[in-house]
This record gives sequence, C-alpha cells and structure tokens, in this order.
Amino acid sequence: MEEFLANLAPAVAKFCEAPVEGLPRYPANTYSNLAPILAGLVILYLARYQSRGLRMLGWATVYTGVASGIFHATDTFVGEILDLSGMYLFILTCLGLQLRRFEKLPRGRVVLFSLGTCVLCTALSIWQIYLATPIFAVVVAGVIVLEFCSPIRTYRYAIYCVGSLLVAMVCWLLDFFHIWCNPQNHLVNGHALWHLLSGLVFFFAYLHFATNSPQRIAAQVQATS
Repeated sequence: MEEFLANLAPAVAKFCEAPVEGLPRYPANTYSNLAPILAGLVILYLARYQSRGLRMLGWATVYTGVASGIFHATDTFVGEILDLSGMYLFILTCLGLQLRRFEKLPRGRVVLFSLGTCVLCTALSIWQIYLATPIFAVVVAGVIVLEFCSPIRTYRYAIYCVGSLLVAMVCWLLDFFHIWCNPQNHLVNGHALWHLLSGLVFFFAYLHFATNSPQRIAAQVQATS
C-alpha cells in the first residue's frame, strides 16, 4: 500500500502536524475525523423518517469524515480532492435545502442538486487547486446570509452552528499558519480540533434544517393563522 501511495502526487495543503512513518501519515488529523463520522451516523438515525434532503445531510457528513480521514492518512492529492468534495457536498446540500424552502427547487431534487454542484466545484478545484478555499468560503458565506434572510421560525441551532464554525475556523487558522503548533503532538492540535468541532457544526446544521423544514414551517403558519 505504501509503495502504491508513494507513486501518487502528494497533497498540496500542509498543516502543523509532522508526518510519521507508515499509515496514517498524520495520526491526530486522521483519527479526529471520527467526530464527523459519528455525527453523520446520528443524523442518519434521526432523519430516517424525514426528507431525502435531510438524510443527505447525514450521508454528506459521513462522507466528509471518511474523505478527510483518507486525505490525512495518505497525504496524497487524490485524498485532498476527496476531502474537498466532502466539504462541498455538505455545504451544497445545505444550499439545496434552502432553495427547496424558497421553492426554487422542485420536491425531491435536493440530492440531485447537491451531487451535481459538488461535482462541478470539485472539478474546478482539480483544475486549479487554489480555487478550492475561495469557492468554499463564498458558498459558506452565501448559505449563512441566505439562512438569516429566510422566513424561518427559530435561529437557535443556526447560532450554535455558526458559533461552532467560527471557533473551528480559529483553530484551523492557528494550525495552518503555525501560530499554535507542536509538530510532534500526534494526539491533538488545531486541525484535529477543527475536525472535532466540525462534528458539532454538522449536527447543529441538521437540527436547524430539520426544525425549519418547509413542512414544519407550513404547519406552524397554519396553526397560528
């Protein structure tokens, strides 16, 4: 396996944790992805009787954790692209759920929308890897702005989600720029905390969209009219 991976192009992004011999190459950054995987499994269980779009959030969360784990375990460009595709898939599923709430997507098209746009964004990132972060940042910002402009009833879980994301981003930046950095620490670091907190981000995002689904909003409006 290691001989095969050695023939693949290395990943572009580098974080604080130093590589070790064998697999996984970055232990802390690999095993911390158990958090989003666990969050995704919980989402899938809670959403088992809900819409396909909400269940897609669960599948996207699991996929993101697995893809990120492969990236940090192998330190290959292929793994890096898988990691990016996972992040795209989750945030674009959120965008699809928003468009469905605004009735800009027909019923049952959230999954198709999220998969199609994920493929497009991933292809652009393969073409120019340095476009990946700007594309992701623009989509995240757009989702946040749209959500706070939406006709929804409660923002509680959205606030928890954004708060967790901001703390996670601080950890990511401190690690990436080696401000908080101990390369030989293979238990916990800023990037590993990014993964752990991302599990909370994904879970709170699901709770927000489940609480503010079009069906629930319509029922609440009818009950108060």
